[in-house]
Amino acid sequence: LRYRWNDPVGGPESGVYKTIDGGRSWRRLTRGLPDFAAGEYERVGIDVCASQPETVYVLLNHDGARGRKGGAEIYRSDDFGENFALIEGNDAIRRTHPGYGWFFGQVRVDPSDAETVYCLGLSAKVSNDGGHTWRGLRGSHVDYHGGWINPKDSTHVVLVNDGGVMISHDSFKTHHHPTNLQIAHGYNCGISQQEGKFWIYICTQDTGGWRGLVDLTRGRDAIIHQRWESATGDEAGRHVVDPTN
Repeated sequence: LRYRWNDPVGGPESGVYKTIDGGRSWRRLTRGLPDFAAGEYERVGIDVCASQPETVYVLLNHDGARGRKGGAEIYRSDDFGENFALIEGNDAIRRTHPGYGWFFGQVRVDPSDAETVYCLGLSAKVSNDGGHTWRGLRGSHVDYHGGWINPKDSTHVVLVNDGGVMISHDSFKTHHHPTNLQIAHGYNCGISQQEGKFWIYICTQDTGGWRGLVDLTRGRDAIIHQRWESATGDEAGRHVVDPTN
């Protein structure tokens, strides 16, 4: 649960649930998983291996309450979620969720290989031995929120983070970071009030402030594409623009 004035908090009803009737009823899975009753666990990520569906990975984030180490914890089940165990290499991925794991909570397993699993957080890591050992992935940015593995070619992997999209066709030995996609995340905007031509200022995720000129002199159906330029501000800022200048 997240209110506008704080970070999300866990609750006693947080947990991992399973349905076998298309969602009409649900049963909480508890064997081998930590106790959620104290509300110390935040976001939960889950993925199932398509070619070996009995293998399930669950990523939990502990908030560090009561003197415990906070951070990511990955559990694995090989019997459709009936029993889980903490992976042996968990200490290596704990720092992927440093203090604000509610922001991430994503785990991805290779659809053709249950031993290859990706952990997404502040950084991105991959294991090829079921979580025993991990290696970091070189990326274009930080704060990873999602990933997709091609079910027909598991070397084709797409990861997304606060800096955009990373595309690999060799299991992230190399990757491509396209910069021509119109996918910036703007938090707020300020607009000048001149007629005909006016400026829009925005604050974007992790990439500062920007501004673009909107030209309406040819009509609303003929607005010219403009290259935006860097402006003052950051992702948490707000622009208040002089309406006359």
